[in-house]
Amino acid sequence: MPKKKRHSLSLKDLIKGVAVFLQDVEAKSMLDLSNPPKSLDHTLNYDYKIVNIENNQVNIKLVINIESIPENLFKIKLEVIGKYLFKEAISEEMVLNDVPFLLDALAPEVSYIVSFLTDRMLKQPYIIPPIISLELDVPKETKKKNTKASI
Repeated sequence: MPKKKRHSLSLKDLIKGVAVFLQDVEAKSMLDLSNPPKSLDHTLNYDYKIVNIENNQVNIKLVINIESIPENLFKIKLEVIGKYLFKEAISEEMVLNDVPFLLDALAPEVSYIVSFLTDRMLKQPYIIPPIISLELDVPKETKKKNTKASI
């Protein structure tokens, strides 16, 4: 009887859990909100580092910089740590091939933190999409994304 081929599992199949920790936050806002702008855009930069890969655990540090356009309305820098637990040991290659999936698990928490902070600073939440998209042409260890969107 021929042997069945074992299908290789992706990280999506192997993930057991994710914990998100806010490591650092810097938030600045314009003091005079008596004349708010009629429209608001932002720039958004992501930077990540794979802190460690050990057996069935991975830690990734994600740094997010978001700044309002017009400038000086608000500026936020967040550092979050994602701690991932898998059903079995995983390789560095598997992690590097699936970084976008791993970072997307952090996106809802980042979106929530930004909306909470801007609500307290501006008296109205500014909500960024809970998606972290990375450019493919940047080296895998540090990827950045510049985004401009309007509300």
